[in-house]
Amino acid sequence: MMSISGEGTAKQQPKPEKKKPKRVAPKAEKVGYWGHRVRKATTQTERDYIMMTATKIEIVAEAITLEAEGKLVKKELAEKHNISTRTLGRYIDRYTAEAKQHISDKMAEEKVNAAYDEEGFKKDEATSSDKAPTKRELAEAIFDEMDGHRRKDIIKAFQEKAGLTEQGAATYYYNITRSRKSEAASA
Repeated sequence: MMSISGEGTAKQQPKPEKKKPKRVAPKAEKVGYWGHRVRKATTQTERDYIMMTATKIEIVAEAITLEAEGKLVKKELAEKHNISTRTLGRYIDRYTAEAKQHISDKMAEEKVNAAYDEEGFKKDEATSSDKAPTKRELAEAIFDEMDGHRRKDIIKAFQEKAGLTEQGAATYYYNITRSRKSEAASA
């Protein structure tokens, strides 16, 4: 016997809806150089990703520099940068070529920076005693050594020793003889 109240029928109750967690972008800590958001890493994988390749290259460059000086201790270097020695070894294997390029670029930059003072002005050139002799100075020295020789022989010596062309050597010969004649006339 069925009851009119419906006690025996099974009503389907609505299933409770599962609320999906909202995917919210993490808050940015700061804005990067190109306007992109830089966020804080929450997992180890993200931390590894966020450690930029440039940083890894700098670590390897430091390792190469220390190795060249004979002061490389992987354990100390790994502890300094808060990585394992295994990770350091992997960085070294992967980024050695880039690190060597980084070192040479840095040395070139330091060389350029050494040529300028704090205000950005170029430092004075080396004194004349520190410079290599000019072609004129070489030609005058050769002219003095070969005093009394023929013009043709002196010009040939200018070409061989000072690296001048035939026309350049003839010009230097003419200028030197003219200056020596004017010095003799004024003295």
